[in-house]
Amino acid sequence: MSKKEKNLGIALTDGELLIVQSQIIKSKAVIDKWGQVELSPGLVKGGRLQNINELSLIAQNLLGELKTQTDSASINIPTQFITIKELEVSREILNVFPDWFEWEMSNVLLNPVKTYSISAYNMGISFSPGSGLFTIAAVPNEILSERILFLRSIGLKPIAADPEPVAAYNCYIFGEDSIPDGKILFIDIEESFTSMFLVNEGRFIYGGVFPAYREMINSLRRGIIPSTDIVSKFNEMFTRNFNSLFKSIGLSLGTKKPTSMYFLGSLINLETADMITKAIGIPYQDDNPFNSPNFKISFKKKPTTNWSKFFLPVGLSLRANDE
Repeated sequence: MSKKEKNLGIALTDGELLIVQSQIIKSKAVIDKWGQVELSPGLVKGGRLQNINELSLIAQNLLGELKTQTDSASINIPTQFITIKELEVSREILNVFPDWFEWEMSNVLLNPVKTYSISAYNMGISFSPGSGLFTIAAVPNEILSERILFLRSIGLKPIAADPEPVAAYNCYIFGEDSIPDGKILFIDIEESFTSMFLVNEGRFIYGGVFPAYREMINSLRRGIIPSTDIVSKFNEMFTRNFNSLFKSIGLSLGTKKPTSMYFLGSLINLETADMITKAIGIPYQDDNPFNSPNFKISFKKKPTTNWSKFFLPVGLSLRANDE
């Protein structure tokens, strides 16, 4: 089909609610609604929705201001709740054993597999004929139910509930005309956790998540540039976790680094990003990906500096294109 139905991408984080409405027309993502509202502390805490009734009122007001035109929506699942495994599986095995993904995840999950929702995403190029390269994500049922309940409380029909790294990857790859070269690191610095993933020659490689460095978060939340000492300590934590998470594929911030990096989320600012990347020696991407010809912003007011926060809701809104 050359035209898809409109879909909402809703990103609900500890500090912010973001909503995007998009539609696929002739292979281009036309974004015609784009809004945000800051949340009072405690409404969302560590990714958990503490007051769905109040959040629903805030969301309904924003939907009304934007004058959205669809009830179909996709929502984010915070990275800290997700267990991810990547594997290459032949189509023949999946035909014979339809529960293969559940069996694979049962070997790594801490609790019974029935207490999770398992999803599979085709996130890269398979080098074996007849096989698919899949990212398998397990989300605790209670986390998924909480997010779905929120969507339904504001009169929306859930299309998908996607892990944040999957949504960000979906947005990035959609904007690329060809398979991107090199190893591109994506880092999302949020209120409670920092997470990372790589795009290696177009393939998604999940890194992991580690607790936020509180002094860094406190500075960013107040809108001030962190001190050199705070950035240095953050980089020590970042380097230690990066080397541990990506050791299996031979990457290290000391010897074999990613070729470039993107910062995601609402908190980071360009000055802090510049301080971090100069210290670790990786150039960062500060160009606006929504300037890609694969996107069309069909309204006048759009972000020019803090576009990074919209990776999530845009990627979520594009999920209607996957059906």
